Amino acid sequence: MKQLIRVILLCIMVQACGQTYNKMERDKNMITANNFVEETEKHVKHFEKEPYYKMHTGSPQDCNYEISVNDLPVYKSYSGFKDLTGTPINEAILKSGEQRITIKIFPPEKDSILSKQANMYFRLVEVDHMTSQFEEKNILSFVLPSDDDGDFSGAGLPYFEKELVFNASVPYEVKGWSESQNLSKLDQDKLKEKVIDFYKKTGVEEVKKNIDFLFNAMHKKQVERAISNYTSKEDLAVMINEMKRYVKYAKRFELTEPYTMKLYGNNRLVILEVLIGEYKGDGAHSLFVQKGVESGFNRDTYYLHIPKGKTALEIIR
Repeated sequence: MKQLIRVILLCIMVQACGQTYNKMERDKNMITANNFVEETEKHVKHFEKEPYYKMHTGSPQDCNYEISVNDLPVYKSYSGFKDLTGTPINEAILKSGEQRITIKIFPPEKDSILSKQANMYFRLVEVDHMTSQFEEKNILSFVLPSDDDGDFSGAGLPYFEKELVFNASVPYEVKGWSESQNLSKLDQDKLKEKVIDFYKKTGVEEVKKNIDFLFNAMHKKQVERAISNYTSKEDLAVMINEMKRYVKYAKRFELTEPYTMKLYGNNRLVILEVLIGEYKGDGAHSLFVQKGVESGFNRDTYYLHIPKGKTALEIIR
């Protein structure tokens, strides 16, 4: 009996030691607010030439539009806003080679079809991040097609779509969602439940001020963004302070309704998007933040994927 007790105690001690070791290993590899900048910066390389792609867009009148690069949304306009400074798109470019841009034109919400007055322009430029971001090299441009009278030739259509192709030359390569699972093959109702659960869990941790959970969950996304944007250590520090700030004043989490689940990235990315209203097209993940008399919603656009060989959702953009 004494021998049996000794064996049981030894097993318990071995198991406890194993659990302690595993926890130490997890803690050692975990990304936290304290090591986020250091652990992210070591992945970022700088080059003699750092090509930086951005687009200028505008819708002077009578149409809304959405633009995606490699099936990742990079710009949405439902108000006729002109993007004068340019929207960077490098985080949608995983590696050098052919890149696909899709432009979708929609009528204003009050209309069901596009009018002949619909107008929109698009211009893609390249700048060198290492020299001057003001010296732009034109890559391609697009305006809505018009007839002999100057009217939009797609008038009467419920929407208009145009695909453009260009070759990017970048000195980096990131995995992104290139090897992720095809989410269209999964049960869509169950997938939606998993996405909702992920959003809610993240929101709960944010409200609890669990900043380390957030930095760990977002690390892969932020590493790839930092690589593709050639982000400096100083800019990483600014970003981490901003993340800390809004979580510090987080009061509650909610999903902005009505929302719908959408697949992007050739069915390898999933997100919950707001369907209508002021925040149409935004991610439905919303954090109510209040500092003194100032308050408002911080809206996070979390594109999730399931990496190859895994079953759980992770943030990738």
